[in-house]
Amino acid sequence: MYALSAAGVALVMAMTAAGPTVLHDRVAVASERVVAAPAPDAPIGDVDLTDVPMEGTALPPRADVAAAKARQRRVGAAATAAAAAPVTGFRTTGFTLRDVPAALLPYANEKITPRVDPGVHDATGVRMFVVNGQLYNHPVAQAQYGLINMNAYRLTKDRFYLDRAGLQAQRLIDTRVESAGAWWYPYDFDFAVHGDTAHLLTAPWYSDMAQGQALSLYVMLFEATGASAWKAAADATFLSLSLDVDPAQPWGSWVDSSGNLWLEEYPRLPAANSERVLNGHLFAAFGLFDYHRITAAPRAAELYDGALTTVLNTLPTGFRRPNWASLYSLFHRIPSRNYHQVHISELLAVQRQTWDLRFARFAETLRADYPAPRFDRTLRFAAGDHTFRTFDTSGRITGTRYASFGRATAAPASHRQRIEGRGIFLRVSAGPYQGWWVAESRPARYLVGPLVVLSYLPGRWLTILPGAHSFYRYDANSRPTGSRNTTFAAPSGAPFTASAIVDGRLAVRVSAGPYTGYWLPVTSKVQLDSDQR
Repeated sequence: MYALSAAGVALVMAMTAAGPTVLHDRVAVASERVVAAPAPDAPIGDVDLTDVPMEGTALPPRADVAAAKARQRRVGAAATAAAAAPVTGFRTTGFTLRDVPAALLPYANEKITPRVDPGVHDATGVRMFVVNGQLYNHPVAQAQYGLINMNAYRLTKDRFYLDRAGLQAQRLIDTRVESAGAWWYPYDFDFAVHGDTAHLLTAPWYSDMAQGQALSLYVMLFEATGASAWKAAADATFLSLSLDVDPAQPWGSWVDSSGNLWLEEYPRLPAANSERVLNGHLFAAFGLFDYHRITAAPRAAELYDGALTTVLNTLPTGFRRPNWASLYSLFHRIPSRNYHQVHISELLAVQRQTWDLRFARFAETLRADYPAPRFDRTLRFAAGDHTFRTFDTSGRITGTRYASFGRATAAPASHRQRIEGRGIFLRVSAGPYQGWWVAESRPARYLVGPLVVLSYLPGRWLTILPGAHSFYRYDANSRPTGSRNTTFAAPSGAPFTASAIVDGRLAVRVSAGPYTGYWLPVTSKVQLDSDQR
């Protein structure tokens, strides 16, 4: 939690020491201003896409993994790339792949990973995974740690990080299984998605998420070094994503009965029993995007187009759960509050890669369904009556208190969170109501400043209709720094590059013109994407 100001501390202590005066089961309290130093205005897009845990239970392998991989290698060596069946028959949309600055690619952020690795790794510095006390290679963990180190190299140009990324990539190459010219990265432990052992993935198994993230890593290494070995690894890994189901060999890509192309994180036979994981599907698609950046290969663009078309077809009525967290996958259909935020970040990345506003709007819809839940901010109360609640983990009400404030007041708050089936609630973090929740309802109760910020590239367009409009500005810590009230006699347009919940209502940040940097609340007189640009 962030510290209170001196005035805020004094008020909380006074309220706590004196206690409330109870009047007919309502509470009268002092109405001084309490200011909690808010969290910085950090976009949701800053979710670390290299820090996504596995959703399930890892188990020691039941089968002879070495024998199974040897058999796959023998069969795969006899097959040729020309004879391998490509994945076909999937629906596409016709997306245009756009240039994205290096700092805005999916795995880029401003974090520099420590030189001393805090994670599980072997003596050579390669990331590992522990199952029942035994170390295993973990393709996604190794690819992600490689990507983390490539990001650190981008920021520092320190060769140490480039070399450590190369170690992760080389381990993937050294442990690969080849089939018809394609390189595959095996998991040597069994895995039960969501703990469901009835649909166990038995080692060796393969994952298009691992294939896609390994592909992104090879592309970045090739860009950084120009070494042909990394390009060759990228070529062979890309081939794996382009092949159809082969029950006798590793596979990951498949097409469902509706013509949707799946880049499968957890493939099972028959293919229709595969998990259909949204986040893993998009991570694999990012690998295709990265490969297209260095090759302009039409097949990479086609597969990427098919993967995004699947998202268009399945997210609105498949993965989305209105007013709650989205589903992790379509097979087990379990909502995931953590991966919900990853989905939002991935959709914003896709908007940057395609300039297609549908993905930005999907991100906004998911934000409204289940916003990121923790923000240390000031909670403002209007004068009047307020109801405080407590809930159990199922969202059932376990306590109720009532308060009546004679004038506007404020308190520190730690959370803005959707309670399933009840709406958005705000959690008081200090004073006599510490731990109690109140329903968000502007102007009665809201948190100050921009929250759950979504950033867009390229910028979008808004039209301001005639009438009175108010613009608000905040500093880097979301403290109000000014406002402007303007009456427009005629329609006016402006670009915007971000949206957020600002003082309890949806607003957009103007990015050019006389109101640059100001937040404009979205009302019936503000039209977004009015020119569809």
